[in-house]
Amino acid sequence: MEYYSVTTCLQPFFPAGIPRHLLDRASERGTIVHAACSNYATGIPVMGLRDDLWGYFQSFVTWFDNFVDEVLFVEQRMVDEAMRYNGKPDLGCKLIDGRHMIVDMKTPIAEANTWKLQIAGYVNLARIAYPDIEWAGGMSLRLKPNGSAAKATVYSNDQRDYAVFLSALNVYRYIT
Repeated sequence: MEYYSVTTCLQPFFPAGIPRHLLDRASERGTIVHAACSNYATGIPVMGLRDDLWGYFQSFVTWFDNFVDEVLFVEQRMVDEAMRYNGKPDLGCKLIDGRHMIVDMKTPIAEANTWKLQIAGYVNLARIAYPDIEWAGGMSLRLKPNGSAAKATVYSNDQRDYAVFLSALNVYRYIT
């Protein structure tokens, strides 16, 4: 049986009707911004970032500097052998308030209904990879193109979201 990634099994549930060129542009933007933010979180200097993406990066830097106490991992591939899926959460960290949180950076303006399912899958993976840490849950961190404050949406450890994620995983396995 094949192992699918968290994002792969949720893809059929992404909003439909968005023109391909816009999806490609958003994907490129996300990839570049994620790389810059990951570098910053691990202490690697960020250079050569395109002007149109600088605001997203600055939005992350401000959030990171104000809320992150300790970085536990950045874009680490994790596997759930029992449920046979994998994923690579953007950031696992300890916040200044002491909570351990999975953070998924986002560049879209609007929240997608799949984000909490994606993060539920990631939180489960983090619990397996780091069993001695009590994970408070996960959050989507919407970065702003103008560099203003990022919008964090915290998803508690709601088992319903994880159950729905597993349903999506099983449906994806069935149809592929």
